Amino acid sequence: MSNAGAEAVVRAAGVIVGRTDGQRPRLVLLRARRGGHWTPPKGHLEPGEDALAGALRELEEETGIRPDELAFVPGWRRTLHYEVVERGRRRPKRVDYFLARWRRPGELRLSSEHDAFAWWDRDEIASRTPFDNLRALLLEAEQALGRAR
Repeated sequence: MSNAGAEAVVRAAGVIVGRTDGQRPRLVLLRARRGGHWTPPKGHLEPGEDALAGALRELEEETGIRPDELAFVPGWRRTLHYEVVERGRRRPKRVDYFLARWRRPGELRLSSEHDAFAWWDRDEIASRTPFDNLRALLLEAEQALGRAR
């Protein structure tokens, strides 16, 4: 039996980065230049790259945040599965996310892929995130970050 028609899964990874302003955790979201949607820093994995290495590479490329500036929430790793359209074809996509607090907040350096960033609290996440699966993930991350002080 042939799998000639089966499309390979598109693999990506990202880091949900938070900081605490007063008592409320806030998560950084980036607005894509193409499409205008808001997501945590993430991107496609390179051949042979594991999810954490890819997530850290993408985070630094897209925001300038370095791995040594992060405190990861131990054991927190979540995966979203959904479909994307690439070159006119629907393909399954898997995105692995890790959660970290930015220990030394400074200025973000956005890549050319993004035109804005914002630090959203729980209320903004709930009201402004259009995708149900991403909204649930971000709300879970915000809650976990609040507990991991």
